[in-house]
Amino acid sequence: MKNEIKYFAYARRSMDDVKRQVLSLPAQISQFEKQAKDNSLCLYETIDESMTAKEPGRPKFNRMLDRIEAGEANGILCWDIDRLYRNPIDEGRVRWLLQKGVIQSVRTPGREYTPRDAGLLMAVETGSKFWNEPPYFAQNGFIFRRQKIRVNPVVIGFREEVALCRLTVG
Repeated sequence: MKNEIKYFAYARRSMDDVKRQVLSLPAQISQFEKQAKDNSLCLYETIDESMTAKEPGRPKFNRMLDRIEAGEANGILCWDIDRLYRNPIDEGRVRWLLQKGVIQSVRTPGREYTPRDAGLLMAVETGSKFWNEPPYFAQNGFIFRRQKIRVNPVVIGFREEVALCRLTVG
């Protein structure tokens, strides 16, 4: 018998720009209801919160995760993954619960994350960090490749160009 996933729908808007996000919560909730209906999902409860996720300590969010840990539900519907967390403490808790299988599914309108994807959530966040900080990515990528050549100087296909301070495929 297949275990049915019971979803909390978590709608959040940031308090950073309230005027711009007036319709944000109703739009998210409407999307959850449509998604649940279209995909025959068990929508257990909808939770909405008007609080930034840049800092930990959102009461409704934390209570929702506590209730998931207690077994009340085992899935989360959210507008986008950044609606769940924007700080490393909340991110770690969600990823840990997903990795352990306590959370069986995190669904956005465009994607479903399952326990197999716990590492992918980190890649998504890390990827966005790299896009926001290209010099950081470029510098660390260069250091890694340079060390790789030092360890194994007979790497075929790479040529070090010291004058340009970069490695090229050659």
